[in-house]
Amino acid sequence: MNSRMEVLLSGWGRWAAKGGAKSVGYPRVSPMFRDARSGNYESSLPSGLGSADFECVDKAVNGLPEFLRAVLIHRYVMGRSDREIACFVGCTHVCVGRFIRRAFEFLENIMFEDLTVA
Repeated sequence: MNSRMEVLLSGWGRWAAKGGAKSVGYPRVSPMFRDARSGNYESSLPSGLGSADFECVDKAVNGLPEFLRAVLIHRYVMGRSDREIACFVGCTHVCVGRFIRRAFEFLENIMFEDLTVA
């Protein structure tokens, strides 16, 4: 997987879980299943990245097809494993990795025209 995108999405996930820029945000639990999941989102954000970067990532993620957006939210905001995501979306855990790679490709096409990460 693309390490630059992994760093951006990991930071974005922590940023979004904390409420982002006071936007609607994404819940840590699925209201449909009431599956409360505690997570430790207290680690520091990668150096050199800030709220403006994550707002850009958030905008790009919101531009993804709904299914790929949901997979990224489950992985990076809710902290779920491939197997947990697979159960939620109804596929194998191997397919989850493919969906994440596809989302990475979409995001690279959307974002890296405007966002430069050192």
